[in-house]
Amino acid sequence: MSNCPNCLEDLARPTTCENVVSGMVPEFLVGLKYDFGSWPEKMTPETRTALSDHIQTTENSLLEMKAGKRMFKISAKKGSAELKYELQGESGAKSFKAILECNIPGFRTKLLGLLSATANSELVILCKTRNGEIHLLGDKNEGVEYDSSTANTGKLGTDPNGADVVLSTVCSAPTVYMGGNWDELCTIVEPGG
Repeated sequence: MSNCPNCLEDLARPTTCENVVSGMVPEFLVGLKYDFGSWPEKMTPETRTALSDHIQTTENSLLEMKAGKRMFKISAKKGSAELKYELQGESGAKSFKAILECNIPGFRTKLLGLLSATANSELVILCKTRNGEIHLLGDKNEGVEYDSSTANTGKLGTDPNGADVVLSTVCSAPTVYMGGNWDELCTIVEPGG
C-alpha cells in the first residue's frame, strides 16, 4: 500500500445549485504567527477519499490563539481582494505560493501602524471566498509575509487613498479551514480559560 495514494474522483462541472461566484469577502482575520497556540490538522494520506480531503482541515481540529492574544479584522475595499495559488518548483518537488492582494482603504494612523507593526513579522491570515470557503494562509512552519505595500493619500479630494498590499506564503498545498470559529478568534483568550 502506498504512503501517499492519489485519491481522485471525477471533477464534474458545477451544478446550478452550487455557489460558483467569483471574488473574496472584503474582510480578513490577521494574526501574528507566534500568537497561535494550536494549529488545525489535515487528513492523513491513508484516510483521504476525495479531492477535497487533500486541502481541507479536519472539522474537529481548530486554529486557536495563545492566552491573551487574538486575531484582528481588516476590511479591504470591495472588489479589490484576490487570492491566487501558483504552482511552483521542479518536477517531483512542486509546492504552491499563495498570494493575497487587496486594497485597504483610508490613509489613517491605524493603517500605517498596522504596516509598521507587521512589516517584518510572520502573519497568519484567514480569508473567505464569496462561495463560502475559508482559506488559511500560513501555518506553524511558514508564516505570511509582505511582498509589497504602498500607502498613499491621493492628490485630489476624489482620489482613492489607503494601501495596496500584496502578501504571500509558500505551502505544500492550499488549506481550506473547516474549524468554524471565525468570531472566537477575534476574542482575547483569558489565561486559564
